[in-house]
Amino acid sequence: METYEVYFLCPVRTKELGLEFLDCFLPVREDCADDYPYPEYTDSAKLVYDNIDELLGVLETDTSAEYSLYWRGGPGSNYAQAMLFFTNDGNLVVGLAVYGEPRERVFTEIAEFTKGAYGYVDFENVPALSKSGFMSRCNRSNGPKAMDGRFGP
Repeated sequence: METYEVYFLCPVRTKELGLEFLDCFLPVREDCADDYPYPEYTDSAKLVYDNIDELLGVLETDTSAEYSLYWRGGPGSNYAQAMLFFTNDGNLVVGLAVYGEPRERVFTEIAEFTKGAYGYVDFENVPALSKSGFMSRCNRSNGPKAMDGRFGP
């Protein structure tokens, strides 16, 4: 079964929105990591979090921190994976890996939930971790997308 990802740039970068997204779209989920070094992808982490709530609070306030977080769908989940991407310019991108469901329906549901003006569908490709890069990928997308809140193919 084909898997695709739906990504949306959120209007705010908050822990609350990230958790609400996860609870809405992937309420039964499993962490994809045992712990979370901060900053991400460094040989000398300042801190290592084992509590995702604490890390999300830090990422909400450290608006220049890039971080990618993944959760697998648990037993009975409708979706394969949920993702939160904290960009280097103070934004939040949410993502959902979907298999077998109509792209347009899932895309519309996430757009309505996030109230995001920019979003697109992709296949196994991590979104750009800056607002300008994300908007550029939206523009180049051949699938369902939103640009300035307008939907198109």
